[in-house]
Amino acid sequence: MAYLQNADPALREYILKHSLPQIFQALLTGLCVSCPERPLHFLERKIVSIQENRDTVEIEWAWKRFIWNKRKEARELTLKMETAERHYIQRGRRVALCKWVEWVQVRKRRQNDAMKKIQRVWNAIHCKIVIAAWRYVVQDSKRTKEYFEVFQSLDVGDLLKCAEVCRTWKAITQTCSLWSRISFSVERDWITDSIVEQILQKYRPFVVHLNMRGCTSLQWPSFKCISEY
Repeated sequence: MAYLQNADPALREYILKHSLPQIFQALLTGLCVSCPERPLHFLERKIVSIQENRDTVEIEWAWKRFIWNKRKEARELTLKMETAERHYIQRGRRVALCKWVEWVQVRKRRQNDAMKKIQRVWNAIHCKIVIAAWRYVVQDSKRTKEYFEVFQSLDVGDLLKCAEVCRTWKAITQTCSLWSRISFSVERDWITDSIVEQILQKYRPFVVHLNMRGCTSLQWPSFKCISEY
């Protein structure tokens, strides 16, 4: 034993010879295991039993059982603590998952509400744009109708001049119904072959009636263009 290394050799030999450490350990073990109400009386009886060499083995086994029980309790406590720790971790994860799912649902509801509001605003703006465009188209169509009624009474030369005023008038003058009846006889004083070719190449699919009476200035290119039609 470590505490006997520096002891007097005679004393150490005496202690080891009479097994005093084992006796003290057995007596202390008996006290710890039995917990008697009268410990001194218990020690007296056990000393007598040791002298008679009857209870030494019993005390040693009691000490061993005490150690085993303590170790068993420690192992059981360790297992319980590990189980409790796992349960706590799982419960914490479950709570965190529930909170996360709830947060996701709240975020989705907010996003859906925001998208609905944005959609309503967009629909309102789109309706305003459509209504404004429709009003503009209606007004423009009214003006176009008025222009068209005026352009129907114009001759070829006047239509060509109106087409040079602006884009709107040019688009109106390109209406096929304005070129269904072409009379070059009214413009015979200034009409040329190039103008006839230009007009017929652009509008001849819509021409129903063509008047060339008195157009003596027209030559072969104009008649060739008419024949191709």
